[in-house]
Amino acid sequence: MGLLSLGSVFTGMKQNESFVFRVNASSEIGFGHLVRCSALAEAIYGNGGKIVFATNYPNEIKKTIKSFKYKILDLSNFSPFSQEELKF
Repeated sequence: MGLLSLGSVFTGMKQNESFVFRVNASSEIGFGHLVRCSALAEAIYGNGGKIVFATNYPNEIKKTIKSFKYKILDLSNFSPFSQEELKF
């Protein structure tokens, strides 16, 4: 299976179409994922897209990328499972 090219995303993209990136990143985990998603977000934003980053670590992202200009959806107080259900 081939990778989706950005050109094909932009071809079918409508102005002001929203894209949500689900990223957990801190100084200990996920930094590379955040950087890669930020690069994709920049390309989409440059072609008229709206960008939202959904994360459990909103303050870490703001500290890590000083010029972060996208909306951040704070998921730190949201869990679809209780803490007991998350214990294995």
